[in-house]
Amino acid sequence: RLRSLTAEIVGPVQVGPALIEVEMLRQGNAVSTLRAVLRQGGEVLAHAVAVLGAARPGAPGWQRLPPPPLSPWGEVEALPVDTSFAPVFTRHFEFRSVGPFPFMEASEPVASGWIRPRAPATRRDDAYLTALADAWWLAGAATFAGPRPFATIAFSLELLAPLDGLDPEVPLFHRAVAPAASEGYVSEYRELWGHDGRLLALNHQVMVVIK
Repeated sequence: RLRSLTAEIVGPVQVGPALIEVEMLRQGNAVSTLRAVLRQGGEVLAHAVAVLGAARPGAPGWQRLPPPPLSPWGEVEALPVDTSFAPVFTRHFEFRSVGPFPFMEASEPVASGWIRPRAPATRRDDAYLTALADAWWLAGAATFAGPRPFATIAFSLELLAPLDGLDPEVPLFHRAVAPAASEGYVSEYRELWGHDGRLLALNHQVMVVIK
């Protein structure tokens, strides 16, 4: 399964056809590394490196990061679908924010809440986890006075634990903090948790506030 994904998005990808080229950098017995390039209109707009690895029975494991307080998800109201300023893809996800909301001029650049697809997922695989880790809004948006366009330019994801044993009807919990921002660039760290306190994924993104 996917263990690590790193990517740089060097230009905006438009709606329409795109070409993705995948190259095997090395295929091993337990770990394989692949590279992918996305081209559109003859230009490279993104590239990524993925590391896939088999489970290693008997290897040590630990989780030192304390889980967040997990409020009962059913008691948190789902946000209405509104793509007037949010990306169109957000209509496919159900967000149950425990605050703060964007554009509240909050004192802390944080975000947290429950998230799941609006339509039941037919497959809950690595792509599913990657999408949920990436879907939430910029944590720093809580400190903004109003909507501002921003874009991810660098992305790093680590998938740590499988979804085995988790209730597929229960959303996953997203927690994020943007500890630093300077000269229009924001560094944000994200976590994705199971309802049993299991750390599923860690994600770091560098975002640019366009204006």
